[in-house]
Amino acid sequence: MMSNFRIDLGQRANDKDLFENVEKHFEGAEIQQVMPIPENMAVMLVEVNADDEPVCCDSRDTNWPTGLAVVKLKDGVGCYPIDLVEGDLKIEAQLVNRHKCGKCGREMKILLKPGQEGFEAKYRCECCDRTVKLNPDGSEEDETHE
Repeated sequence: MMSNFRIDLGQRANDKDLFENVEKHFEGAEIQQVMPIPENMAVMLVEVNADDEPVCCDSRDTNWPTGLAVVKLKDGVGCYPIDLVEGDLKIEAQLVNRHKCGKCGREMKILLKPGQEGFEAKYRCECCDRTVKLNPDGSEEDETHE
C-alpha cells in the first residue's frame, strides 16, 4: 500500500478552505491499488488553455499516463484518477463514459466543462456533425442546434 502521495487541486490550488477540507478528507489515506482506466471510460482532466482558462481534455489526448487509484479513506474507500508519473491524485478530474455515435458508429468526442459532473457530459460526432446528451437509459438526445 502507498500512503505517500500528493493531491492535485488543479485550478483551485489556491483555495485555502478547499485545501484544508481535502487535506482533512485524505488524512491517513492509503492507495491500495492502481489500475488502468476501463476501456469504456475516459478520464477528463482539467487543464489550462492558451487563454489561461480552465478546460477539460481527455487524458488520452494528453500523452500523459493516467490510471485509477483505489484509496482507503478513514470513512470508506474511494476511486480517483491518478497521474501515473508524478503519483498525484487528480481530484478535479472526472471519469466519464465513452460513447459511439448512434448513426455512424464512430467514437464521439466528450464535451465537458470544468466543474461539471461526468454524467453531464455531451458528445460530439465530427463525422455526422451532431452533438448529443445521453439519457439515463443510454439513449441519445440530439442537441445539435441548441
